[in-house]
Amino acid sequence: MLGYLEFPNWNPVVIDLTWLLPNAALRWYGLTYVISFAFGYAALWFMQRRGYLRIAADDVVNYMIVGVIGVFAGGRLGEILFYQFDYTFLSDQPLSERLVNVLRVWDGGMSFHGGLIGVTLAVLLYSRFRRQSFFNVMDGCTQFMPFGIACVRFGNFIGGDLYGRVITDESGRAIYEGSRLPWYAMKFPTDPEALTLIARHVPSDTWRDHNPLPVAPEVWAKVEPFVPGRYPSQLLQMLLEGLLLWFTLIFLRRYCRKPGMLASLLCVLYGVYRFPVEFLREPDPHLNPSAEGLSNFSARVLHALQLTMGQALCVGLFLFGLVMLFHCWRSNGTGMPYSDDELRMRAFTKKAAPQGAASPAKP
Repeated sequence: MLGYLEFPNWNPVVIDLTWLLPNAALRWYGLTYVISFAFGYAALWFMQRRGYLRIAADDVVNYMIVGVIGVFAGGRLGEILFYQFDYTFLSDQPLSERLVNVLRVWDGGMSFHGGLIGVTLAVLLYSRFRRQSFFNVMDGCTQFMPFGIACVRFGNFIGGDLYGRVITDESGRAIYEGSRLPWYAMKFPTDPEALTLIARHVPSDTWRDHNPLPVAPEVWAKVEPFVPGRYPSQLLQMLLEGLLLWFTLIFLRRYCRKPGMLASLLCVLYGVYRFPVEFLREPDPHLNPSAEGLSNFSARVLHALQLTMGQALCVGLFLFGLVMLFHCWRSNGTGMPYSDDELRMRAFTKKAAPQGAASPAKP
């Protein structure tokens, strides 16, 4: 019996779509985005029906469309600016190669902070176009964003991405023996050491995107003793910056009477919940602040700060959230304060009031 957590070793492909397009497939990671957006649409529709969202019913779909565009565009551009800045802007690679790299979503993925910036700008532009309250819509989005974060982190976990740091003993050496690992440790088949060993047993042409999952049990039995235990940081992120953040915001909603306060709290609390997890999450090799000899610009800055890129971004998000929280609390320009019925989402129980209409009087 294992003394540590066992990686599920699921097939990352949920539905094979090669019959439709070459190498096409619906993966767990992509499915979590689909679930997140579907839940987000249902949440916006519910909040609009109950009077919390001060928008027309037809705008719910439109906000979801611009939001999805903002998430993917901002998430990818954030990945390029924050995590691949040196390669994209400072390397000697041909310009055409660097431009193509921007479109390689499968190579590096997307950045949460970039996605948050993207969806914020998208909502800002559309709300200005529709002459609606930007802060009110962002408060609505805030109430389902953490659920989406939890879903995506689960997708990261199933795909073996964004795993934690190696667990070491008192002397700083990696622990390989299962009997010495703590119960919360986990060994990942996508670990660099595991990939090297698995490649000796599995032909490389059977891998897709250099991902060996699922690993055959007989192969994993040979490889597992030589793979170090790691922190399952994806699960920690799913619990902290996903579920715990979600429950915290739902609880604090009743105290956020001015539009924009709840969205500002999302920025503050996300930074608070994610920052400590970064100590356990494996940083990108080219951005490791504790690594010596890295010559790229971003790594030197992070080394001077002794922060990971995720921590640096969380500090910025935290400070921005504090400023916006103070602004929304003191200012009367963010919109009419929420009524008790709006905060409890029971202003309208059958049919949403037309845009601009007054709330029905209490009986």
